[in-house]
Amino acid sequence: MLSSQALGRRRGSRQPPHLPSLAQVYGASVSKETISRITGKAIEEMAAWQARPLDAVYAAIFLDAIVVKVRDGQVANRPV
Repeated sequence: MLSSQALGRRRGSRQPPHLPSLAQVYGASVSKETISRITGKAIEEMAAWQARPLDAVYAAIFLDAIVVKVRDGQVANRPV
């Protein structure tokens, strides 16, 4: 449902033939109203998550390496 919403599908538009329906995937039939209600609730939850207050500080770790070929009996790539 959300993947169709993310792809910009609008209510009332036909689903492209390459996307399977819920009946094909799960063997269940769901009305358009139920899908709209579930999608609407999920969008509300995502909006609430986006509007949440952020922490003042976040921990971050940056790792860096260069990969070189090392000959130790055989040639292998090693990070240095």
